[in-house]
Amino acid sequence: MLYTKSALRHQLGAANGPMLIGVSLIIIVIVIGTIASLRNNADTEEATVASNESSMQGPAEPPPIKTVDMQATAVEAVAKTAPTMPATQKSRNDEMFARDQGRVLPLKDGLAGGSEASNKPAAPASVANAVDAFDFGVLDGRVRIGVFGKSSIPDYRATVSKNEYLIEMPGQFQYVEEFSRTLKIEQFGVLSARIARDARGMNLRIAVSSDLAHEPFLIEDPHGLMVAFEPRRVATP
Repeated sequence: MLYTKSALRHQLGAANGPMLIGVSLIIIVIVIGTIASLRNNADTEEATVASNESSMQGPAEPPPIKTVDMQATAVEAVAKTAPTMPATQKSRNDEMFARDQGRVLPLKDGLAGGSEASNKPAAPASVANAVDAFDFGVLDGRVRIGVFGKSSIPDYRATVSKNEYLIEMPGQFQYVEEFSRTLKIEQFGVLSARIARDARGMNLRIAVSSDLAHEPFLIEDPHGLMVAFEPRRVATP
């Protein structure tokens, strides 16, 4: 009987041995897999944190230094800073010299037009003439200064001195204050021009230098008055 129990126990142990080994191997594989998975997750989290820190801090290395040709740069800078006439000034010059004009009269002391020429005081105008522009233009050595409005300025009187040309224009004028500023010309002996309101209407004052080498003319423009300075004509023998 004892032999029979011992033999049975031996047979059971022999039968359970491979099963225990298989179970142990399965447990070992599961443990190794779990450890590997945890390690991979930790590595992924570390890589994500490092990537975020890198993106927040910007590139670790500075950008490469770009070489500059100083000679070419200097030429380009000069080209960019070279003074050029604005397109608006060009258009004003072209318009002032190309516009239709009325009579062109030599500008001398005492030159008058309209009621000023007849020495009869001008009757107050029922409608004020709106001053739309006050500007000057320079083209081919010529200088023009213009006061422009909705209609012509028929009444005027000129007073000429060595350093100033004064054109008085009686009547009613609007928006004179808006254009009451000094235009700095300073070309060919013409220094500046200014319009202003006075007791009778408005006046135009043009300052010139003593070395002015131009002949002055008054132009009766259909929409105002212009003073033109033209190069003096050289008499041919």
